Amino acid sequence: MKYLRYAKGSAGETRSMVNFLLRAKQISEAEHKLIFDRLIQLSKQIKSLIDYLIKFEANKKN
Repeated sequence: MKYLRYAKGSAGETRSMVNFLLRAKQISEAEHKLIFDRLIQLSKQIKSLIDYLIKFEANKKN
């Protein structure tokens, strides 16, 4: 679970870098949107997996 949290944090850091690249005019608006949206989707998937594993572990104890 620890590594999933690291992965979610890394996705957030990458979003920040993508925003920086847009402001620095190193990527286009279209590239930014594509990458940023994909990173949001990835973060949500990781969060869902973390939530599932937490519930799974809680149910195992019962």
